[in-house]
Amino acid sequence: MDRFNPELMRQVVNRVLSIEWCRENLVVPLVIHTGLLEKDETTIVVAIANISYIATIGSFIIKQARLIGCDVHFTERGVDYISNLLSQIAVLSPKQEDCGSTSLSGSDQTFVELLRAEAEHPIVQSEIIFKDNEELCDVDKYDECKVELQEDNIQMTCGALLVEAVHKNMTDIHIAPDSEKYIIRVRINGMMKSYATCSRANGTKTIACLKSMAKMDASERRASQDGMILRDVEGQKVMFKCSTAAAMYGEKMFIRIMSTNVDVPTLDNIITNSETKNAFRETLHEANGLIIISGPTGAGKSTTLASILKEIDNGFLNIVTAEDPVEYELGGNIIQFPVIWSDGQSYANLIRTFIRQDPDVIMIDVIRDHETADSLLVAAETGHLVFTSLRTQHTHTAASAISQFHDMGVAPYKITASLRGILSQRLLWQVCPACSSTRSLNKDESAFLGLSEYTTVKIASVLSTEEKNQRYNDGTLCRYCNGNGYKGRIAAFELLQITPAIREAIMNHSSSRTIEDIATEEGMLTFKQYGAKLIAKQLTTVSEVYKICSS
Repeated sequence: MDRFNPELMRQVVNRVLSIEWCRENLVVPLVIHTGLLEKDETTIVVAIANISYIATIGSFIIKQARLIGCDVHFTERGVDYISNLLSQIAVLSPKQEDCGSTSLSGSDQTFVELLRAEAEHPIVQSEIIFKDNEELCDVDKYDECKVELQEDNIQMTCGALLVEAVHKNMTDIHIAPDSEKYIIRVRINGMMKSYATCSRANGTKTIACLKSMAKMDASERRASQDGMILRDVEGQKVMFKCSTAAAMYGEKMFIRIMSTNVDVPTLDNIITNSETKNAFRETLHEANGLIIISGPTGAGKSTTLASILKEIDNGFLNIVTAEDPVEYELGGNIIQFPVIWSDGQSYANLIRTFIRQDPDVIMIDVIRDHETADSLLVAAETGHLVFTSLRTQHTHTAASAISQFHDMGVAPYKITASLRGILSQRLLWQVCPACSSTRSLNKDESAFLGLSEYTTVKIASVLSTEEKNQRYNDGTLCRYCNGNGYKGRIAAFELLQITPAIREAIMNHSSSRTIEDIATEEGMLTFKQYGAKLIAKQLTTVSEVYKICSS
């Protein structure tokens, strides 16, 4: 094959595809030939990392090439090989990219002339394509967009959706069917928002394309499937966990977005109450034992665990983790191990391996069964400091985590021998500082929160869809929260430290309520008390604290 010409290939990329799209799909043009497929026909040889992707992106590349009079021949190359060539293309200076700056001959010169000619149709860029030229949906606007995906650009649309998810700090994407269309909704800062709608035909194709990217079986629409898409978005390593299931009107897809190399917030930023923070830091300095971060799904347990490990990583400890999946790349002296169920690398097996490798600190991202719980307690009993998380049920309080250990069949003596503390957490909406108003507490609120009636608290200015619509048209919609009344979230905590009185209660199989009462008498701040302090600082609202105390 002819020598790779980065200057010419950059022209091909700019004219036919885009450098961002090529990086997203691991595709790069290699060389241009005349008469490779047919006599006197100009052909672009395109390298692709995963040849199975041709089913979803091949027709698009062929169509784009034909707009400038060329055919396409595909060849498979390795990921590193393609990434290296794309890097060579990306670093070209404007002078090098100029068509006249390179000496070309033969078919190359013919192709440059084609590049210089005005294309009959514009080349599609890496963005979502809308029917009737509607604009790309801004999820911060007051309502949803009506989107119709063009069939030939499904692959481009899916790539753009994933990139947009990272840019907008989305955590979840839901693509779900109803009787007439597909609805795309997203979650940003814990709040669900309408994002777009599309026809059932294009919704089905979009899910099939995403399933192919996640190495799932695109032809299977009835059985539930799980997969993963790994992408590098502007230097940021992002993991898209995909899950599908058959709903009433068709297949639904859920995507969880996790950026693995984002900065982990410190404990100072996560735990705002100094009393709870100082008490928890004392627990972290235990020589051994088990420390649990508990709470419902989506409460930020993984982030808290990551911040703990970053804080205790002083260079003198051997810290290992077992995670499914690895959500943060912690770096430093922390060695992270992914759980690989297909290879028998389960949590319990990894814990047994860790113990043989002289660790000081072990972190298991979640306890799911008795075997994992028992293995962790054994590790804690044998001189290791162990961290884990637990998805609590029902009340979500710190004390309820102990009941779940009982439900798993763990003996009380094992719990009391190893457990050092439980930090339970919940997330509350942080009131918008730009459009919120203030008022004083009423008598019932004062009695419930233990705050003075004269305490000034914030009220969120939550607008209905009609009000948002009117404010948007008038140009008076709050630009900070877009009429939602809240912007961002803040955590509330309960720290249950295992004292002699608590140990005795555990051995006696006391109820969660009894253990909580003992801990409160010994000085533990409950969710209600912690939330009251956040209200007094005007960081959240009374309704948000009611919400976490009533569940």
